[in-house]
Amino acid sequence: MAEEETLVVAVEDTLTATIVAVEAAHVAVAAGTRTLILLHVLDQRTLSGAAVAMSGYYIPIAETPEEGETLLKLAEEIIRTECKALGKPVPAIEHLTVEGSPGTSIEQVMKASGAQGIVLGARRPHAFGRLTHPNVREYLTGHTNVRIHVASLEAPSDE
Repeated sequence: MAEEETLVVAVEDTLTATIVAVEAAHVAVAAGTRTLILLHVLDQRTLSGAAVAMSGYYIPIAETPEEGETLLKLAEEIIRTECKALGKPVPAIEHLTVEGSPGTSIEQVMKASGAQGIVLGARRPHAFGRLTHPNVREYLTGHTNVRIHVASLEAPSDE
């Protein structure tokens, strides 16, 4: 694997943070990564907000930067633990929480940081998921030339 001095790790939520963080630790160790940028794009929960608004009440439903930072701290702890278990040094770790659409936000961070790769999770899409979770991997494949490492979020199928 080619050396990747800077690697962006896109952490979506607490349900997938562990899997993505472990994958990031393994990729970082294999690639000789010096810096990990743990990135979380704040979820504005637009469908939930729209449903509440249609009921006649407006309650802004959005993830706070503090919630995003808590998620990144969890991912960092997992990466540190995994690197220690592998007997390897932990790369420098930065936290970044941004607002915007996931694909374009990740692309902007990657360009600004000069990252050589990204680690993200990839769910098998389903009908409702396509509305609320755009295919970030597909977007990045069309908008960047960096190496995309995908952490499998599902057990392999026997089919």
